[in-house]
Amino acid sequence: MSHHIIMNKDLFPDIYEGIKEFEMRVYINEVQHYQDNDTVTIEDEMTRSFFTAVITRVNYFCSIDDAFEIYDYKKFVPYAMSKEEAKKLYEKIPNFKEEAINQGVLVFKLTRISELIE
Repeated sequence: MSHHIIMNKDLFPDIYEGIKEFEMRVYINEVQHYQDNDTVTIEDEMTRSFFTAVITRVNYFCSIDDAFEIYDYKKFVPYAMSKEEAKKLYEKIPNFKEEAINQGVLVFKLTRISELIE
């Protein structure tokens, strides 16, 4: 199956370069079907440049805190100085905090499989 996500302009290059290995999304309808070996087109929110990645690992967690207990927060937000800072950055996303509390989060590892298309 293939999917499409739009990535924050600040984190898009880090996913492309493999510095940001994991993405976290609220567990809502769109991401409930993500599975290992699915492809994802990742698009920069500002430039509309994109590339393709493959999902190599998928895990559901009840909360951001649970995800950060298993995975190093730097794999999500490479330049965060603490777990708390990484969590706050996710919680700045509109409705993320409330929806994550109610729905949980899906964590997936991305491996780039194409070059950047501008």
